Amino acid sequence: MRRGWKELAEPIEQLCRVFETSASVHEGFSSTSRAADEARDRTLDGPWGARVTRDANVTAQAIAVLMMDNLGSLVDIINSPRGVYSGFTMTRAVVDSATGAWYLMDPEIDVRERVRRFMNFRLVSSHERGRLLPEEWDDRRARMIREESREETERILQGARLHGYQVTAASGMRAPFLGDRLPSTTALASQVVPRDNPLGRTSWKLTSAVTHGTLYAISMAFETVGVSEDPTHGDVAVRPRLSPRNAAAQFSAAPLAAISTLVRLYRQFGWDMQELVQASAAVEAMLWEFMRVLSPRETPATFRP
Repeated sequence: MRRGWKELAEPIEQLCRVFETSASVHEGFSSTSRAADEARDRTLDGPWGARVTRDANVTAQAIAVLMMDNLGSLVDIINSPRGVYSGFTMTRAVVDSATGAWYLMDPEIDVRERVRRFMNFRLVSSHERGRLLPEEWDDRRARMIREESREETERILQGARLHGYQVTAASGMRAPFLGDRLPSTTALASQVVPRDNPLGRTSWKLTSAVTHGTLYAISMAFETVGVSEDPTHGDVAVRPRLSPRNAAAQFSAAPLAAISTLVRLYRQFGWDMQELVQASAAVEAMLWEFMRVLSPRETPATFRP
């Protein structure tokens, strides 16, 4: 492996190991945590289930598991001799999944607001599940799934009215929602990366552009490898290539979003923070070492001394 790629991957891989160990040791939130206090609040039980406040917290951990699985796959790509564009795809997946857990684990909200956000996630999920199978698919299994989706949506809306939440009905392809609509992933990406760094929003848009096959994004990874191949048309031989330095800049939103999300999760669940703090510091130090070679205008403020 060329020097640089290993140094880029190792701190991120250690961050993944720290989370795996924490999740294995604790097996859920601690009995003295804020999540445990919320789980003991049964005022919102009813059509939403018997332990909805617990479910809101546990769901955030499930999303975090998905996020860290994606981050581990990004490490595999960095360690691989292949894969230029796949790193962009996995960075987008990490940031995309991070926003959900980060939003649910907001330390500034109360249990009623956390459950509202959780129910909006469930409404979107139920709505999308029903839309996966068009009405033209009239077999028994398709009808059953559509009916289950409608019933779940109605249960959520029934519970919302029972508990005094404002309900907005579905409109076209948009799911119904309680209170405010779920923020877009792009909007949350600009917040999940620490210290109001615009890197999150920019990185998510860039990685989305690569995932969608946008030409300007694809050409960013081109490297000229020869002179004009065709003197008539001026074609130039190029190949896709990404240096460790550029990868650190373009993939950096993934570990930063993961760190931001894990900090919220650990605090909400009452998990020991020491190893997470150490691993996070190592990731940020590595990113600075790689990115400080860029010009001051190119280097995000997060990494400037």
